[in-house]
Parts: sequence; C-alpha cells; structure tokens
Amino acid sequence: MKKTKVMCMFVMCATCGLHGQEKPDNGKMKRLESIIEGYIATVADDHLDTNPPTPASILDFARRNGIPQDAVASIAAKSAVMAAGELEENGNLPDGAVFLSRNGYARALSIIAATQDSAQLPFLEKMSRSSGDREMRSVSAGVYVYIAGTNAIPFIRNVIKDGKIDNTQIIHAFLLKLDTSPTVDSGCLALLYEFAERDEDAFNVKQVDDTLCKMLPGYSNSVQRLAVASRCIEKGIPHAKALFGKTKEAIEEFPVQERADLSKRFKLPPPPPMKEATTR
Repeated sequence: MKKTKVMCMFVMCATCGLHGQEKPDNGKMKRLESIIEGYIATVADDHLDTNPPTPASILDFARRNGIPQDAVASIAAKSAVMAAGELEENGNLPDGAVFLSRNGYARALSIIAATQDSAQLPFLEKMSRSSGDREMRSVSAGVYVYIAGTNAIPFIRNVIKDGKIDNTQIIHAFLLKLDTSPTVDSGCLALLYEFAERDEDAFNVKQVDDTLCKMLPGYSNSVQRLAVASRCIEKGIPHAKALFGKTKEAIEEFPVQERADLSKRFKLPPPPPMKEATTR
C-alpha cells in the first residue's frame, strides 16, 4: 500500500472519531471544507480580495458554527495528505506544480498549527520522517514542535540527528513557543545552546543567541557565548562576522576569570580549552 494511502486511512480515522462529539450540521461542514480548500489553493493573498481567509478566520467560522477544532484539524490534515500525494506520486512534476503542492501542504499545516490539536502529532511526526520532499518534512517538523512545545525536545533531537530536515523550521517554532512559555527549564536552555553551537546559519544562531541572553542569567558575558561567536566567525559562516564580531570583542574585554561559566549551573557543555588570554 502506498504511503499516501496509509496516511489517508489515518486521517479518516481521526475525522470519524472527533473524540465522541456529535457530528456538526452537514451543510456547515461542507461550507467549512470549501473555505479551507479555498485557503489552501491560494498562492498569495489576492489584493482584490478585501477579506481573504486565514487560519484564524477559519477557526472563528468553526467556533461560530459549533464545529470543534479537532474537526478543522482533521479536514486540514486530509488536504495536506492530498497535496503531499500530488508531489510524491508524480516524480516529474514541473517546477510550478511542485511549488503549488508545497504551498498547499504548508497552508494546510498552518491551519493544524492554529488549532493546536495534539491529536495530529502522530501524523506530523510521520510526515517529518517519511515524506519524500525535504520541504514538507521540514514544515511538518516545525508544526510538530509548535504544537508540542517543550515536550518536543526528544523529537527535536531525533530529527536533527537524522539530518532529513532544515533546522530553521524547528528553531523558529521552538523559539516562538518559548516566547509564550511561563517557565523555561534547564533542558530547554541546553537545547537552545546546542542550536547555537552547531547550526550553520548565522541568522538562526543570532536568534537563539538573543533568546539565551534574555532567558539565561549570566549568558551575555559567558565563555559559552564566546565559544558560539568564535565558532561562527572562525568557520567563516556567511554574515557571522557582522553579527558576532562585536559580541566576541566585548566578551574578550572581560578578564578570563570574570567570564561566566554556565556548564554546571545550567548543564551546558563546558567551554573549549582556552587558547591564550587576550590582553588589552
């Protein structure tokens, strides 16, 4: 059985279950499906449409018509499977058709993200690992993280280790979730630092570095932050010098003994061996 057929069966089960809730009015459900299909098929907001659908307006329509969010998520997941199937079952699609399939898939998942429906996590995890398209895998992983939040740490470590996704989607989703989290534990901080010390995109690292400065006391002038800035610059990562040059210089202004070491307090990796203390 083809991968997409298996996913369709999963989505149909999720749709039929609806957590034991009474099935909404058929006419309202058809209207909801039509709105979702219109949103997913849109490439960009048409400037002639003064009120284009959005994930928020779709959820608002569902609420006003007594349709539960898990029903919305199930319809969106079914549409996502169709978009993925168009791409995966036709290996020689022209570039324009590939773009439309990816766009439709991403829009369907944006609706799932808006519902925050954790029942879709198995579907998102499956797609993040098994989809034949890297962009679809990446957006699936990002939405998984956005819904699961800090509970997604084991998932994040595994998919990054697999190397089948683009880290940017996961990093942005995790940072977005932490911004609204009332508490951030040491496990989250350690994961952020792993992003900072390994990612090869200087802009990603800068976002993580800024977040660590806000959330991790002592990080601003730490040996860990110096290690992050030094790695990016010494490896010649594009834009690293512009983004981290002043940071590196500022930390080096501190005497070595005054630079914070967070390896014990926050279970961060110890700093690399010091070369030679910079004197000024």
